[in-house]
Amino acid sequence: MNATDHTNTTVNLTPDWNWSAINSLSCCIFSLLLNLLLLLSFLPRSHTWLAFDVYLTNLLLSNVVFCALTGPFDFSSKLYPDAKWVLSRASCTVYLYGIWVLSLVQMSTHLLIAGNRVWALWRPLSFRRRHNFTTAFLCCGVTWALAHVVALPGVVMDALFYRKPEAEYGCWTDVTGIPGQRAWLVLVQLLSVICLFGVLGAFPLIWIKQSQRNKIGLCCRLVSGQIQPTPLSSHNVKNPSIANIASVSQAISHSHRPASSTEAQSFLLLTALTLSVLVFWTPSVIYFFLQPFTNYTNPDIEFVINLMFFYQPVVDPLLFALTLRTLRHNIRHMLRCAKN
Repeated sequence: MNATDHTNTTVNLTPDWNWSAINSLSCCIFSLLLNLLLLLSFLPRSHTWLAFDVYLTNLLLSNVVFCALTGPFDFSSKLYPDAKWVLSRASCTVYLYGIWVLSLVQMSTHLLIAGNRVWALWRPLSFRRRHNFTTAFLCCGVTWALAHVVALPGVVMDALFYRKPEAEYGCWTDVTGIPGQRAWLVLVQLLSVICLFGVLGAFPLIWIKQSQRNKIGLCCRLVSGQIQPTPLSSHNVKNPSIANIASVSQAISHSHRPASSTEAQSFLLLTALTLSVLVFWTPSVIYFFLQPFTNYTNPDIEFVINLMFFYQPVVDPLLFALTLRTLRHNIRHMLRCAKN
């Protein structure tokens, strides 16, 4: 993707099972297996879904498609390090489609998950009235459509008019001296930056509101523990204050415990996803966003950040499984059924 050596030399096409090739193959296999495993555990129980699960499923699906369309080609490029690109021109187009379009879908879905939590915590009444499965599916569809509208034209134009021979120059998008393609690249990178800082910026808002709700929930549980529900006898019914206290304490005790557990899991998941975005995506997004303006290129830095970028689809399903108790239960149930 980032090859810059444009010399015509005879290359060695003997496979080289170096560390980069083994790591790329392992990353592709584990990413596909983990994301497919979680998808299979989600789909048979779609009747028990919450609307929030639609976003998680969308992220897993985008990870699967991204790894299926980029992993084999990335492995091939690592397996033949002396060659620029040993596959066809069409395979290069598919690879760049995954790099530019599908990665933007992944970033947008992370932003959707964070935005969903901000909406739920800061505008709970509006969230309950307006957020449902239709809203969730519509938002996910918009992310796919937006990514294709923004990123796909540049990939198509590059394949039709601007891409140099892959065998000589490698499979990458060269925007040098092409104003239209350069503007496209800046736009795609700008959207990536917006998604990145949207996710990072949403976390403090969620943390503030979650902390407030935890304190309120603790106070409510203390009150409900101190005020024991009183049976509404004929004498109590005649006393409105006793009847109101009993009904309020019963409502508090039954409304906060389940919601607290669900919110805690969602907050834990969002915390883990935010940290993974910060670690694995921030270096890549910032580096490639500034590159068109600075013309700075460092192969060693690009190697490391590309490596981290491809680790992200492996980390996502692991974080889901570690933070969502229901998902772990579904996986165990599915594995037991497969074993039997």
